[in-house]
Amino acid sequence: NLNPYKGESWKEIVSYIKEKNFDMDSTIIVVSPVFQIPSFSYYYDIDAFKDYSNTAKILEKKNIYFTVNFNMFRKYKFENYKNIGLVLSQESIMDPQRKMFKFVLQKSSIVDFQEKFSGVKFYMFDTGIRQDSIYDFNSFENPDLTGNLKTEDAVTGQYVYELNANKQYSPGYKSACSDIIANKYKLINIEVWVKYSNPEINTQLVCSIENDKESVQWKNLYINKRSKPGDWQKINWFVTIPENVSANDMLKIYVWNAGQNKVLIDDLKIIIR
Repeated sequence: NLNPYKGESWKEIVSYIKEKNFDMDSTIIVVSPVFQIPSFSYYYDIDAFKDYSNTAKILEKKNIYFTVNFNMFRKYKFENYKNIGLVLSQESIMDPQRKMFKFVLQKSSIVDFQEKFSGVKFYMFDTGIRQDSIYDFNSFENPDLTGNLKTEDAVTGQYVYELNANKQYSPGYKSACSDIIANKYKLINIEVWVKYSNPEINTQLVCSIENDKESVQWKNLYINKRSKPGDWQKINWFVTIPENVSANDMLKIYVWNAGQNKVLIDDLKIIIR
């Protein structure tokens, strides 16, 4: 029974997935929770929906699965697929710690996502980085770089980067957008490890596209919105590249500490695809 409307945009999210025309021979899509079989299948495959007692089995033959919980989810043979899709609803109740999302993210990168529809989210992951992707990684292991701090507590290596009242900006990524235009890249995946003790930090990840005349796009993410004081935590942030970007625009990605408190960062990774 799809009525009354329960605040979940299944028609819109399934239409979005079908319009993308993913190669389902090399893709697995997992829908959570399992009781959304009718909601998903009604819009994805009406014939499978009508054969309700066999709906799940029919869709499994098309590499679409419905999971009960994380323990069931992690048993899928994800290593057999190039792409992994997640369709998530009622996540705050069914998977409040986002275990499924984080499990896939540890082994792959997001190449497509849709979060604007009500009550349901979609993510598509690629288990390998495309050869023509732009990849940048800074582990801050250069001992001569001002701000690098030698410590036994680094995420990797021996050094981290310290931001404070006197060092507000981290080393980052800067490049013209010509490759983005040439390869029709659509998404920026930014990862960084952070550690701090004061919850009132004013530290932001910044992704800016600009030129001499104007700011084309300026996006920021407050670190303390995605992490907590204490131990090292990894932040993942995804920024959509605007359609009006030009080859001469400059892309800049960095961490900005606009406050007075100390923040440590390590392993800044950027994938543009």
